[in-house]
Amino acid sequence: MPEENSGELERYKALLRRQELNWQARFESMLESDKAALAIGLVALRTAVLINAGAVVALLAFVGQLWRDGGDTLAGVLAGMLPFVYGLVAAGAAAGVAYFYQSFMTVLEQRALAEVSQDAQDLKPLKWFPALAKWSGRIMMFAGLASYALFIWGALDIISVLGR
Repeated sequence: MPEENSGELERYKALLRRQELNWQARFESMLESDKAALAIGLVALRTAVLINAGAVVALLAFVGQLWRDGGDTLAGVLAGMLPFVYGLVAAGAAAGVAYFYQSFMTVLEQRALAEVSQDAQDLKPLKWFPALAKWSGRIMMFAGLASYALFIWGALDIISVLGR
């Protein structure tokens, strides 16, 4: 009889070890995923800010030369700067929403890890949190894409003004 109990105890210890390894793997995966998503998002947002801000700065230098002549070209270039400015605002909004999105995702992943590492019955359900994460992710993506679309719009607008 003691050998049977010893065998059961060993199987139980092996089960606990597998659960611990599963928890550790999920934790490491969460950290690596978080780092990768952060790096990719930062590059995309920096690019959006850089291209829109660069366009505004370049056009301001160009406006300095057009200022002496005045005319329709100056007014068109000034009006053509607006999409770039809106693109900067959209990129800034995307960066702000990205912070909230990442916070929501971190909480959700922490809850998933807590379910593995402790009694899940102690956790209160967060029914609205997954929806917040989903919608903040959508808003962030929309704002980031809008920033790039506004750059394209502004570039096409400036091309049409200078092509006259």
